[in-house]
Amino acid sequence: MIEFAIDLILSADQNEYYFFCAVLGVATPWSLYAFIRNSGKARLIEDTPTSLIRSASQGFVELEGQASQLENLPIIAPLTNTQCIWWHFIIEKKVVRDKKTHWQVVETKTSDSLFMLEDETGGCLIDPEGAEVHPSVKKQWYGRSRWPSKGPGAGGFSMFSSYRYHEHLIKPDEHIYALGLFRTQRASDGHFDEGSEVSALMREWKQDHDRLLKRFDVDNNGEIDSREWEAARRVALKRVREAQLERAIAPGLHILSKPANEKDFIISTKSQEEITRRYRWKSGAMLLVFLTGIGSLTLMLTTRGLI
Repeated sequence: MIEFAIDLILSADQNEYYFFCAVLGVATPWSLYAFIRNSGKARLIEDTPTSLIRSASQGFVELEGQASQLENLPIIAPLTNTQCIWWHFIIEKKVVRDKKTHWQVVETKTSDSLFMLEDETGGCLIDPEGAEVHPSVKKQWYGRSRWPSKGPGAGGFSMFSSYRYHEHLIKPDEHIYALGLFRTQRASDGHFDEGSEVSALMREWKQDHDRLLKRFDVDNNGEIDSREWEAARRVALKRVREAQLERAIAPGLHILSKPANEKDFIISTKSQEEITRRYRWKSGAMLLVFLTGIGSLTLMLTTRGLI
């Protein structure tokens, strides 16, 4: 086998030789990078404990639960008008060049709509933008128009069609796994300007002059004097402080999103074991590609006496 490979290398012309050297020079380090990335993802999933939403710490966490749409905010997959909690689609056009056919991507979009993940302790909003998503549903079908007039299963063959459609979905009520940045947003976390809120409330009261007189015109002279206005301001101040207290003790809104650093953000309908097994398989395949590439490149360079 090695002797056959050496004969091929020696018989190749200079352009072919340098072309394959360049291909191996790019593929070999890329496969090493892919091996490290996939191994790292598998270890990250294995080493990160699953948290309950109610007791999850702020920062990088792993959650599991049921997926659902937000109330009155349905998520609809554009190609098939299917209700879901996440979608991704690709539209490809058939292109023929030099009697060879290939499919060219003409449009692709991914859902960035928020949805809910719920476990037995509470709910957490999922912001899927930037996530690596492993959906449960993957459909492919063909048609003659840029936008599909029919959905999957309606017939159509690639040889008679001009377009190919792909749609990936996560359906409501599916069990999902999510790994990302967990944070709790409270109403009291924003900047609180007591004076501005009091002024705003009093301006609102002034817009209803009759009601203002009824509440604060103590001497019934049809005007709000400085003493009565000061009494109104004290009432407004009390209202503002009560509202601030309510915001401070109200439960926060939990959100899981993409981390700002280089950590991974994964959303999957697969179990942790399935996800880990997939990354381990990919890392093994990339390691094999790397070892084959480094061996082949070394053989090519030594055969021609370049090293």
